[in-house]
Amino acid sequence: MRRRPAQSPGALRVDGSHILTPDGLRAGVLLCDEVDLLAMEPWRREAATSALEALLRSLAAELVLAVHVRRAHPSPDPHMATPAGHLTAALERHWRQRLETAPAFHRTVTAAIRHPDPTTLERELAAVSDALTASGIPLQRLDGAALGAHLDRAGLELRRMAWVEGARQAWLGERMARAAVLDRLPGGRVDAGWLAALLRVPAEADIAVHLSPTPVQVANRLLGRRLRHLSAHRLMEGERGLVPDAGVETGLEAAARLRDRLARNTGRPLRLWLTAVALGQDREALELAWGRLHGAFGATSARPRSGHFEHLAAALSTWGLGPPPGPGKLVDSHAAASCAPWLQTRIDDPGGYRIGRMVDGGLPVAIAPFAEEHHANANIGIFAASGQGKSFLIGGLLIEARRLGAEAIVVDPEGEYRPLVERLGGAWLDLVSEAAINPFDLGSDAEGACAAVADVCALLCPGITEEERAAVEAAARAAQEAARAAGGPPRLRGCLDPLLREAPRVARVLGRFLDGPLAGFLDRPTSAAWSLPLLAVGHREVREELVPVTTLLLGRMLWDLVRRVPRRRHIVLDEVGMLSAHPALRDLLAQLARRSRKYGSSLVVATQNVGDLLRTEEGTVVASNCAVVLCGGHRAVEVAAMERAFGLTAEQRRRLESAPRGEFLLVAGSRRGMVRVDLPHAYGEIIAGGPSRAGTPPGGLPGAGGDVSRTGDVAGGRRRPGAGSG
Repeated sequence: MRRRPAQSPGALRVDGSHILTPDGLRAGVLLCDEVDLLAMEPWRREAATSALEALLRSLAAELVLAVHVRRAHPSPDPHMATPAGHLTAALERHWRQRLETAPAFHRTVTAAIRHPDPTTLERELAAVSDALTASGIPLQRLDGAALGAHLDRAGLELRRMAWVEGARQAWLGERMARAAVLDRLPGGRVDAGWLAALLRVPAEADIAVHLSPTPVQVANRLLGRRLRHLSAHRLMEGERGLVPDAGVETGLEAAARLRDRLARNTGRPLRLWLTAVALGQDREALELAWGRLHGAFGATSARPRSGHFEHLAAALSTWGLGPPPGPGKLVDSHAAASCAPWLQTRIDDPGGYRIGRMVDGGLPVAIAPFAEEHHANANIGIFAASGQGKSFLIGGLLIEARRLGAEAIVVDPEGEYRPLVERLGGAWLDLVSEAAINPFDLGSDAEGACAAVADVCALLCPGITEEERAAVEAAARAAQEAARAAGGPPRLRGCLDPLLREAPRVARVLGRFLDGPLAGFLDRPTSAAWSLPLLAVGHREVREELVPVTTLLLGRMLWDLVRRVPRRRHIVLDEVGMLSAHPALRDLLAQLARRSRKYGSSLVVATQNVGDLLRTEEGTVVASNCAVVLCGGHRAVEVAAMERAFGLTAEQRRRLESAPRGEFLLVAGSRRGMVRVDLPHAYGEIIAGGPSRAGTPPGGLPGAGGDVSRTGDVAGGRRRPGAGSG
């Protein structure tokens, strides 16, 4: 073992937005989000690769693309002290146990430029930033304290770094490190993603790709020397009657291809280094990490060699603080672009809804739908076949929204969310008998209310003429004036007398419903329950002839709430494919999908038959305006429809066709990955349990219901016995 003094091999200092490195160069660092280029839509992946190749063709300084793999640990949730703190505590316990029993690893991806001249360094960093942004890779420039914190994560003491290097490993402070260095490239043609096995290694490691521009004359000289050496080797084999060496043949073919591309000026010559460093707190941990890293390196079809007294240099180079070990390999810009390190997604938004874990890697998943820095809007689409866990996922989203203070209105045709809503302290109401909607309360002004009344009458009385519609609007205005004079709210019953004179047919039909099955729905003041922070309405027992008018008023009421009372609120529509069978509601759904973001609301649509939704123009608008989409298992024909709508890759389509219950493809902008729904046991009890009998439901939020003063149907967020069937 070669022992060296316990001091830094050179000065390490942060100078504003630059690092002064031990070899006398300056380095600037860009911190990138974790995205998976292989999971992007094919056109986006090709555009990203092309943008990276264009960058490499004009590169004028050393570029370091690094991936730092570290074990994930649960972070404390800032919402522990809220009224829903017991839910947060259950969530923390759940993930602490998960990550202890099944370790997961997160990755920090950086792009750094090394150059002695500050002006050239800044110019090249700007070019890298523009190219990566164009590739759909969000990033931020590190400077000052953020740059120092980045180096702290490396475990490097800037002023004095204790280190000892041996032949097989090095000690860097409290850590042990062992390096593997690229010895031979795969030789054959490779595509973007060939490094996936190495970059996704389940062990603590630092991996870096160094790319340095090389003059064409130097590249041609090196290629000529390489071709002569390999040709002589093949000639010697022929003279001795030996079996041809496959490595020699592959090398000759690769060198000839590279020479031809450089001669046609279709690529830029670059020198490439690939370095991987396994890390461990002790020898046992190092050996485990090294075994996994070395095996993953070999799985790329490249041949690595173990570093020999090169571990310190390799460790520094993976952080852009020094030159990489070894002579490197000559490649062109096209081949170098295939070494892009963005090959695994991490979706862990701060303050987001923790809904599960990544299938590949096991990292916790958190989605913050209202975070504008991550999502274009807060809309969520959930598309999964029956029995794939769609309702359980919606239940988890509702609990998480409640935990984090977001409101929700659930349109629940079958009443399956009633136990969950009541156990969370909300109210479940039958739409017709308990959730009255006065058409006069809809619309932005008095004329808008008159138009809403006319739309209701047009649905109740099919074939209404223009003259009759004008009579309805006039009767509505008269009812408004009479109500103002009496000091009360206008009601549909106030339209009957004027209509008997001007449109008797409409009056007779309207009177039938005001005294019939819709009397409690149309002819009462709008229910105060619509203002509750958590509300579910069911309409399973609505007669077929009443469905058009109830769905129209429901949609208008939802839009009116979103527009009049802007706040963080989810509008959850389960089995939206059936609801969208009505043209009026389809139009309102499309409006909600397009404009709810402006009012701070979120439209959550779910269906087990995505084809029904995508079959109409309005349904396609709804689906395409969801910034967050969760696709569960489906039949092949349904997956084909999702492939066209969401730009799925062939691999994603294959996985959806065979996805087990509880697995979803999460699409959130450029971030995509397979997710397994994984919720705490306490959440499962709330979702599956029956209605509570105590004042505060198990897992519910004390005081969340509130009194609702409308004919005694609801009190304290709970249904009165016998108040409706649902």
